[in-house]
This record gives sequence, structure tokens and C-alpha cells, in this order.
Amino acid sequence: MGFPKASSETGRHGPVEHAPDVRRTGRRRVPGFEPLEDRAVLSSFLVTNTMDNLPGQPLIDGSLRRAVVLSSSTAGHNQIRFDPAVRGTITLTGGELMIAGNDVDIAGPGAGRLSVSGNNSDRVFEIDGVRAAIGGLTIAGGDSDASGGGILNRAGTVAITACTIDGNVADFGGGIANAGGTMTISGCTIRGNAGELAIGGIDNAGGTMTIIGSTIDGNTSTGGGGGLTNRGGSVMISGSTISGNQTGSSGGGISNGTGGTGGTMTISACTIIDNRCSSGVGGGLVNLGSMRIMSSTIAGNSSDSDGGGVGNTNGTMMIIGGVIRDNTAVGDGGGLRNLGGGVTIIGGVIRDNEAHRGGGIASLGVSGSMTIIATSIEGNTAADGSRALGGGIYNDAGIIVITSTRIRRNSATRGGGIAYVGDAPTLRASDVSGNAGGDIAAIQ
Repeated sequence: MGFPKASSETGRHGPVEHAPDVRRTGRRRVPGFEPLEDRAVLSSFLVTNTMDNLPGQPLIDGSLRRAVVLSSSTAGHNQIRFDPAVRGTITLTGGELMIAGNDVDIAGPGAGRLSVSGNNSDRVFEIDGVRAAIGGLTIAGGDSDASGGGILNRAGTVAITACTIDGNVADFGGGIANAGGTMTISGCTIRGNAGELAIGGIDNAGGTMTIIGSTIDGNTSTGGGGGLTNRGGSVMISGSTISGNQTGSSGGGISNGTGGTGGTMTISACTIIDNRCSSGVGGGLVNLGSMRIMSSTIAGNSSDSDGGGVGNTNGTMMIIGGVIRDNTAVGDGGGLRNLGGGVTIIGGVIRDNEAHRGGGIASLGVSGSMTIIATSIEGNTAADGSRALGGGIYNDAGIIVITSTRIRRNSATRGGGIAYVGDAPTLRASDVSGNAGGDIAAIQ
């Protein structure tokens, strides 16, 4: 892409380089600079101080902004390094840092040593269509009236490693937004970010995202997923913790899809704990697309509506192994609520969840279907007086096939084990016994 030239003037010591005039074009800020000659070899730029300049003022030697501008105008795959003496906070006073034109690795000294702050007025980093790696930094105090308060990736290929993304704000995706690009997040903490309109921690909008060994904690949003939302893209999460996130809509921790847009998501060996949605579905997570969950723990989540742990709305979901426990819903499905979608559960444990119907599982709608194989459903409670139906499972009009499964020690006013409306569930080699309120009840 082309950029306007930076201005210059002659001073006592020769030409003085000026910072790009950072200005808005719609909702983007476009920097300008004087392109340098093409160089195919890797160039390295050293940051030696924590200073920044105002828009239109000279670039400061040794500043991060100058290094980013020079890298963007220098052909090749470049590197930005930091002098060991650089620590503390780089507070941006000249607008966001735009990474464009050429690939770059930014090798920070460690998230505990150096923070780059948007000064609560600007996004911190924007990557536009290039390859970029950012490691060893705290990215904080970013603010955008669009997407990605901390980082926005526009169709680039980005790796974020060993970073803390903390206390950023945007309309969508307070911490990170990946707009049609490819992003890998490894060994990072994404915490305390806010989506003022929707999506608190991470917004994956039509891109491909991999999250490995990271923590997504304490993010908030008025709509969409409090921790992470996938909108029509593909997300893989492994070995990570999603905790303490909140939303005013569906998907306290994670939303795979939003509105009429689904997505594809795989969750493996993760802990999804203590998340909350104050309305909508899925205190821990909600799926509107295609989701596979393997060997994960979903615990202590809550919904003021349905699906304390998991909500599946017209989506396709497979859960293999793991534990769904101690989740609560004011409405249906303390552990899991399925509405009109298809859910397969193989192995694992669903225990000690609570809701007014379907303490463990609630499946609703004639198009809803569930297959449950070799699973333990125990100690769940439906607690709402005369409406407390289906301590273990409540099924309304859908199809459920249960094979080699134990449904025991659950409780409800009626159907402590299973309560159903319409066709009875199909039971194969399963144990439904010892449930308070009766093992199986047909509800008229």
C-alpha cells in the first residue's frame, strides 16, 4: 500500500525527520512516512528509550515509533529489538502504531518489564496485511471506537507470544480483533479488556485463530462473548483457561457465532470456569455454529437465563470426555441447554449442576437431538417447586438416544433422572436409578 511522505525541514544539524501525520480516515488511522530504498536482507532497529512524540513532530531517535516507521518502509523481514535498559511504560502520544508495508518481528524484553500504552485514547497496534510477530510486551490502555483496542489485525499473519493484553477498550474486541487474518496467540494473558458494544477480550471476525497455553480472564462486554467471540471464522483453543469473564448477552466465556453468524471452533484440554452471562444463553460458552470440546473442564459458570455451563442454539456440538460440573442456570439446563441443534456427548461426567428444568441437561425443540454415550450424569438438581422437572435430563419434543450411561442420584419434583415431553428417550444398556422424584417421568 502507498503512504504519504513525512515532512522535513533543515535544522542546525541538517535535515530533521518529522513524525508521520497520524489522522483518521473513517475509523482507521493512516500514517505517512518517507519510503527508504529496498533492502532484501533483514534489518534490525533498536529501541533505546520509552519516549514518543506528538503528531507532526520529529520522530525521536531510539523510540519505538521511529523503529516501527523505519521497519514499515524498509523492504524485507525486519526486526525491532529493545536495549536491556528499556523498561517501564512507553506511553503513545502520537496515535496508534501502524505496522504495514513490510514484515517485522518485535522482540520485547518481557511483559513484566515493558508496557506499551495507548494512553487511554488510541489503539496500540494495527497490523495491515503483513506478517508480524509481537512478543514479550504488555499492551495496555488502548482505546478504539471501532475494533481491537489493544491490537487490530487486518488480513495479516500475526503471532503474539508471551504478552499481556490488559485493560484495553473498543466498541468490538476490547483486547484483540482479528479481521480476516491469521493469528496465533501463545503463552499470553488477555485480561480486563472491555467491549463497549460487544465482545470483551478477543474478536475473531472471519479469520483463523489458534490460542495455545493462554489465559483469558476478567473481560467484559455488553453483548457477544465476554472472553472471546468467533464470527464466521475458525478458532482452535488448547491448554488454556477462560475464567471470570462476563457478558450482558450470550456466552460469558466464549461465543462461537453471534446473531445469524456461526463459526467453527475446537476446544481441547481447557478450563472454562466462573464465567457469567446476565441474559442470553451459556454462562461458560454458547455455540451457534460447529463446535468440538475435548478433555475440558467447564465448571462454576452461571446464566441468569439458560445453559449455565454450555448453550447450543441450532448448532452442531460434540463433547468428548471432560467434566461439566457446578454450573447454574435460572432457566433450563444447568450443565447444558440444547435448543434446536444436534449434540453428541461421549464419555466424561456431568454432575452437580442446577437449573429449574434439566439440572444436568435440557434439550428443547422438535428439531433438537442428542446422543449420549458412556457418560456419567449424577448429582444434578432441578429446583423450582412444581416446575422442577428432570434433575438429570429434561427433554421437550426432541430426540434423545442414551447408551451405556449412568443417570443416578439426581433430584427433581418429577423425573429426578429423566423428564420428557413427547416421545420417550431411547435407553440402551444404561442405568437410571436412585434418583429423587422418580427415575423417569412423562410430562403431559
